[in-house]
Amino acid sequence: MSVAAQVVKKFINDPETVVPEALAGVAAAHPGLVRVDLEKQLVLRADAPVAGKVGLVSGGQYTGQFAVAAYEETHDGATFIPVEQDGGSGTAGSHWDEQALINELMTGYINGDTSTTTVNDNYLSKFSVMSLADLGYKVTYSDYAYDGTPTIT
Repeated sequence: MSVAAQVVKKFINDPETVVPEALAGVAAAHPGLVRVDLEKQLVLRADAPVAGKVGLVSGGQYTGQFAVAAYEETHDGATFIPVEQDGGSGTAGSHWDEQALINELMTGYINGDTSTTTVNDNYLSKFSVMSLADLGYKVTYSDYAYDGTPTIT
């Protein structure tokens, strides 16, 4: 008897609760570093505001130095990452811009592409990972190619 392997691509239990659950997870994992406002769907430094520090997002532009440096690697001359200005309060001003970055995982929308012949699935970019360094997290990033096929060893 042959047993076909099923590929599971989704890790979201309920689309209605994914953001609050993710925020609660961040707060639980880093109670001394961040606090979470579930009503406004924000993650803040636990000790914010801090005198002499500025916000990373203003006027639809993200300007954190580590993420922008990673973004500039693929967007020559970029000085900011575009931030979503549309959508509801949990999307506008807090996610990468969907129109500019389409399938990047940290835009405010999950894009569905069930085709096995295209590579339009959602992806997590280097600049999204490096945005964590802008928040004060220690980040070690290694570039690697991944075609969506799991390696079994």
